[in-house]
Amino acid sequence: MKFKLTFILFFLFTGNFAFSQNQRNGYPETEHLAPQVDFSWVNDCLGDSTHFINGSIRGNFYQWYILVYNTGLGVYDTLYSSKDTNIVFKFPSAGSYLVYLKADNGHVVSVTETITIDTVTNADFNFMPCSNQFINHSTCASSFQWNFGDGGTSTLELPVHQYADTGHYVVRLIASNGIHSDTMIKTITLYATHFPSASFTHHISHDTTFFHAIDYDPGIFYHWAWGDLTFGLKRDTFHIYTDTLPYHVVTLLAKDPCLYAYHSDTVFIPKASAANTHANLNFSNSSLLVFPNPASSNTDLDLFFNASGKSNAHLSLWNALGQVIFETDYYFNAGLNEFKIGTDNLAEGVYFIFLDGDNIKSKVKFLVAHKQ
Repeated sequence: MKFKLTFILFFLFTGNFAFSQNQRNGYPETEHLAPQVDFSWVNDCLGDSTHFINGSIRGNFYQWYILVYNTGLGVYDTLYSSKDTNIVFKFPSAGSYLVYLKADNGHVVSVTETITIDTVTNADFNFMPCSNQFINHSTCASSFQWNFGDGGTSTLELPVHQYADTGHYVVRLIASNGIHSDTMIKTITLYATHFPSASFTHHISHDTTFFHAIDYDPGIFYHWAWGDLTFGLKRDTFHIYTDTLPYHVVTLLAKDPCLYAYHSDTVFIPKASAANTHANLNFSNSSLLVFPNPASSNTDLDLFFNASGKSNAHLSLWNALGQVIFETDYYFNAGLNEFKIGTDNLAEGVYFIFLDGDNIKSKVKFLVAHKQ
């Protein structure tokens, strides 16, 4: 008896000690969580295989059922069952079906979804203009016929088509699936056919430096910085430097709806081209002068206006029959202002230029004498 009592006391003591040690130094038991069950599917068109993708977590075993409602008996019949993780099934007819997925890891959790198998082919698409990429949103279709509206065609599902010019294009997509087909027609707008480089050329004539941007699309915006804290916004433009510095860094920003680019170049301006060479112009009879006069029909007219102060004025060019050939608005600073008008489209004859604005009434006559 003494031996048995000693053994029992020893067992209780050591067991309690071990239990206490486990409580103080051991690891707690990991919680056994139930599965989270979820799935999705790809392709719900009749005639194609539907892929069911198992998105469940913590499942060790799975059970799938695909069920269809039996209207005669008022019960669901099992069309298909599987213990695979993911399944593929080809539905026999259009309609609604129940898809059941059960996950088991000691805990059992299930989910049921309704899937509708359709026979209707729908054509639809979108266009990404900056990459010329067509995004196909058609459903229940296995073949495609594209007409891009410029003579180009394709049978690809996701075509890329490069247009030669900007503008509006009527695009037609025919999506087919066997005997079923659908047509979608959309008008797309293309603002840019390529990314700009902002490259430019220039040449100097008398006091004027002419600039030409090589990139061209109707959607391109041009911004020139002449290097003397003045700016321009046209593609083909000119600038008259009024300081005596021989070198200027000219920068062009060319921007379209998809991208923008910068380009800079150093321009040498001969001192003889400074605008102050016109300081001795004779404005005794008018504040508006034209040079050269007579003018050729393929040159630019230099117009000089001696303004008494800052002002806005409307300029119009008239022929001898009293018809307006050209008109625009100008802003003038105080002092000598120089601007240009092209004569490329002017026939030989007499023309008049009128300035009409705030405290400005000025007129000058000039002659287009001959063509070269």
